[in-house]
Amino acid sequence: MTDYTDLVARFSDQLPAETLAKFIASLGIPCDLVDVSGTFDIGYYGIRVARELVPNLRGLLKLARLTTCAGDIPATVIAVGLARAKIPCYIGGGAVYGPFRLGSAAVPLIETKEMGSVIFVPESMLEAAQQLLSDPPLSDEELTKLALRTTPSPDDPI
Repeated sequence: MTDYTDLVARFSDQLPAETLAKFIASLGIPCDLVDVSGTFDIGYYGIRVARELVPNLRGLLKLARLTTCAGDIPATVIAVGLARAKIPCYIGGGAVYGPFRLGSAAVPLIETKEMGSVIFVPESMLEAAQQLLSDPPLSDEELTKLALRTTPSPDDPI
């Protein structure tokens, strides 16, 4: 991108960052997936969008609140689960933690004043995301069986 860009989202895992970036691009908004690691941010992935397109992006995304988590780790687990189901998400909130927290971005897509991590998804995918969250977790035995019979995809960054 040649225009000045703003960081609109940040993730600690590459898969949800890629999923949101692909969704943003599918809306016709050019974006870049970038490494935003710094002194206190090791292994963070960000999404940059041209500054003049951010208001348009907010309108196109039509984000709806999915859930609030107490911290970054549960939010990351949920974000990865959503991304595996091809559901893009945005993590906001957590103002108490300062500028180096998971959901913080230079130009947030949604302003939140909550102290936890708030997960948003596009309205059109809210029902599928709610269903995914309501499914009971797999038992250790089921996870072991699944892991032993499933060959990892070479495209899976995890």
